[in-house]
Parts: sequence; structure tokens; C-alpha cells
Amino acid sequence: MLSVNRVATIAACEEHLGAIERGTDGRLLLASNLKYAHCGGAVSLLQVINTWSRSVVETDSVLLTHAQAPHAEQTVANLVETLPGLVAVLMSAQVVARDGQTSMLATAYEDARQRIEAMDAGRFRETARGTATTLLCADQTTKRALQPFYHPTTNGGANVRGESDFVDLARDLMGAALGDARKRDFEFKDVEAVGVMLRELFANTHYHARTDAAGRPYRRSVRGTHFAQHWLDESEKVSADFPPFEEYLASIIARPRRGARAKLLEISVFDSGPGYAARAAGRPIDEDVPLEREYELVRNCLLRNVSTRRQDGAGIGLPRMLSRLKGRGGFIRLRTGRLSLFRSCAGEHDTALIDADYELDDAGGGAAGFTRHAPASGAVVTLLFPIGR
Repeated sequence: MLSVNRVATIAACEEHLGAIERGTDGRLLLASNLKYAHCGGAVSLLQVINTWSRSVVETDSVLLTHAQAPHAEQTVANLVETLPGLVAVLMSAQVVARDGQTSMLATAYEDARQRIEAMDAGRFRETARGTATTLLCADQTTKRALQPFYHPTTNGGANVRGESDFVDLARDLMGAALGDARKRDFEFKDVEAVGVMLRELFANTHYHARTDAAGRPYRRSVRGTHFAQHWLDESEKVSADFPPFEEYLASIIARPRRGARAKLLEISVFDSGPGYAARAAGRPIDEDVPLEREYELVRNCLLRNVSTRRQDGAGIGLPRMLSRLKGRGGFIRLRTGRLSLFRSCAGEHDTALIDADYELDDAGGGAAGFTRHAPASGAVVTLLFPIGR
């Protein structure tokens, strides 16, 4: 059984991924009072849950909760209020109480439905606990195409909205996560940059994360975005036990501030698809594939106009993201397949890119090449922007 404690860090999530690789049964025990005082903690745990779900026979996946009488329904409701809890419900075949027998599936699905309906209706402040907001498409449900992301077509389908709509969406999500007062710390060009990056990353999940590497639709899949704010001061640890974050935060803290307290805006985009390299290769990445080759496949996915879709403008657009991140002194983390990658732009203010900017660094710090990590399903991209500086 995979057991997840109440506090998640990136380091802890890597340990969970290692446990999944070594082999677990079809049960996942997930705490209902999950807490994340860490950048990227929620989406890292979400990726653990997706990896667990993909590693077992779908019909055998069982989410084991701490629910027990007389507060069983409230316990499940508390669990579904968290992003990993919501994803765990959607990616499991069964949801049961702590006794391992009593089904809580109907209760969990009803709680999930209400939360996703708030997302669909644009009630962003109701979509996550605390200073955060979440939008999630559950591809096996009627809410596979949330209105903030999609506009309906005349034939009953849905198309990903254009850049201008995503700029408006970015403004609203930033307001929900930061509060309208702190939202003013961002100029329009910053909001525009976030909107453009958000659209490119989310559109990639639409085109490439709803099916496996061979193009077969998943029985269950989730995709979406998570905005959150994190206080940045010396007394508070938000690095999630992730050394590249620690170095980045130390650099940011050491710089003079304009305000009394500064924050980080986290923008994460996630999916439960095959991962960047597997999608590009058209098949799962076997262990005999060199890490350098896997990195090459991932990097090609990120570069402008590189995509399995034969259309101008396809691809995630790493140059556009890096340019805006440099201008803001931001940070990017990417976890997919066996790779954990990042790029720190601490102290940067120039949006012009040089050749070195197109390379992502290995989070393992390996001097002789890339560090192998336990395979993770899907992809998580986390962008960090300093605020109030």
C-alpha cells in the first residue's frame, strides 16, 4: 500500500515515486488534512497519484481514506477540497472508508462534482483552500472542457480558447490567488505573458495528454492549472526540500525589497498523459533509452514550432516562457518521465535570450550528465514569479 502523509514536499514525492517503481498494490492511503507550505507541493503529489494510478490495473485502484463514522462524509469532503484529494478520487476505481470495506465513492463523486462545477462557472475563489485557485478538466466526465479554457462549437464539441481569453483568465486567476490589491504589482505585460504561457502549456495538455503514447484514449485522465501564492521571508521555508528552489530562494531573499514582505506567485500546469518524451517518441520510454536522448525529446517538445501537430505555431514555446521568466527573475521546474529539470533566472531582468537560456538544468546536479529519477506519469510544469519586489 502507498501511504501519503499530511505534509508533502518535492523530496517526499520523489520518495513516493521510488516506492511506486519498486511496486505497490492497488491501494493508496491519502490523508484528508493535506497541507502544503511549499512551492509546487500540491502538483508534485498530484503527479505521484497519477503515477500510482497508471501503475496498477485501473479496475483495481482503491483510494483508502481516513473516513469513519460519525464524521465519514466530512472527512471525504475535506479530502476532495485539496487538489491531490480531488485527483485521487477521479483517478481511482473505488473510494473506501478506513475499514477498507465501506464505499465512499458516491459521496466523493458528489463532492468532486460540486467543486468542478465551481471551476466551470468561474467561481475561482471557491476552487482551492487558502491563497490558491485551481482549474481541472476531468476527461472521463461531462466537465472535460471547462468554460474558462474552452468555447463550445456548433457541432457540440469544444475548442481551446484564444490568447486574449487566456490573458483575461490569467488576470482573474491571479486576482483569486493573490487578492486584487497584490494583483496590481503585475503590469499588463506581465499578465499578458502569464496568459500566453498558460495557453501554450494548457493547449499542449489538450492535444497530447488525453491519450497514451500510441494515441489510445485513457479511461481516466486529468489536466489543469494551479495558481498559488507563497510568502517569501527568512523565517519561512517554501523550498519543498528541493535544492534548486533553495538556491533560487536564497538569491531572491538576499536582494533588496520594495515592500515589507515579498511573495512568489506559483503557476503550475499538470496532466496525467504519457509525458513529453514518450509522446514525442510515440511509445513509452524504456529503461534502455539514454537519459540524454530522453532530454533531447523533451527539449524538442518545448521549442517553438516543434510538435506532433503539423501546424504553424504548434509547440509549447519555451522561448516565449523563458523570455518572460528572465524579465521577471523567475524560475521554471519541469518533472516528466525520468527527468527533473529546472531553469533559474534569479537576478535577470533582460528578456533577450542567449543560446544557454534554451537549456534546462538537471535538478540532480549530476556533473557527468543527467540524474535518473523514478519514472513519473504525465508532466508538471511550475513557474515562479517574485511579487512585491
